[in-house]
Amino acid sequence: MIEISATVGTVGTAGVIALSAAAVVSVHRVRRARARSRSTTRLPDLPAFPFSLDVAPVEVVPAQRLEVGPAPLAAIEPEPCAPLLLTHAALAESAEALRPTVKVRRVAPAGKSSRPRPVAAVVEASSASLLPQEALDLLSLIETMQWERALNLVQRYAVVGANLTDLIGAVETPALERLRALPESESAAMLAGYSVLAALCPTNEAYAERVAQAKAALDGRRALLLDRLTRDEDRWEPGTVWFNHPYNPAFDDVRLPIWLYIGRKEDGQTWLRLRTNWLGETRISVQGIEAIHDRMTETLTDGHYKIDADALGWEWRDEAVTPYQLEVLRSLVAAEGVTLRYKGDPYAVEVELLPEEKQAVAEMIELYDLMRAGAVAPQRALAA
Repeated sequence: MIEISATVGTVGTAGVIALSAAAVVSVHRVRRARARSRSTTRLPDLPAFPFSLDVAPVEVVPAQRLEVGPAPLAAIEPEPCAPLLLTHAALAESAEALRPTVKVRRVAPAGKSSRPRPVAAVVEASSASLLPQEALDLLSLIETMQWERALNLVQRYAVVGANLTDLIGAVETPALERLRALPESESAAMLAGYSVLAALCPTNEAYAERVAQAKAALDGRRALLLDRLTRDEDRWEPGTVWFNHPYNPAFDDVRLPIWLYIGRKEDGQTWLRLRTNWLGETRISVQGIEAIHDRMTETLTDGHYKIDADALGWEWRDEAVTPYQLEVLRSLVAAEGVTLRYKGDPYAVEVELLPEEKQAVAEMIELYDLMRAGAVAPQRALAA
């Protein structure tokens, strides 16, 4: 039974393959028959040319076999050409040819003159831009009330022969506005300011009178300060005098934060010194002092302080006043409330500056300015 079933299966498979091949052959025959019976569309014949084209047949060769050689020079025959001559007449003719052929004629409007209308004058620039450089430099110093520098600048201009008349017209009004706003106590500023105006205009008697009044006020202030100060002649440097305020302590080891004193020699050399103290129950190893006022903090001193071996809580520093320290001191005396912060190690201590201490510092700075300006003669300073 098993052999008969295998034989029948083999015969059946061969029959299916034969039937499939016959079907494929019949389909191809039908397609070929339809293609032969389809009509062929032909293009119309082109008309014959009335002339013959003597064109040799062209053989198309592959690109890799095509070789094109250069044409012989004999085959190129240049055509004769007349030389090009550039003359003035030719250039004129070419320029005339390039001109536009359309002519435009301007017609004046009816009722108006054809003459050009006069143009208004140009608006003048600001007065500052028309001033010479000398006036600009002087005006900048006057606006910032740097009277001493302004006076030096005017004297320099006078030496080189500058026109001072033009300068007085440019700076007189700003200078008077600032001088009239000064209080009567600012005698030094008034003297310097009116000295500038008097130097610019020597023939003005009013300016000369104001200069004399300011000098008289300074003389009175100078005499008052000198009478209040104490004078001590240096034992080790003959001719040197030390000026101290009466509020300054007679001994150094007292509880006074800061004070000033002035030194002056016979030749007029003047210098200002600052003394700062810390006196407490214990040492704090002061590294400097900061001034706190008007919501700002400024450094007054910076560095180590000397320590006395006999006093446990006394630390001090004595130094020449620098320009920066002088400006800090000026701001201190002008402030309402001042706090001095001693930067110690490991902690800091704050001390209030008393009004009497500020007044003493302010008067010493004022006298120092008068001495530097030459208002105090060396002979008067050494007297008594």
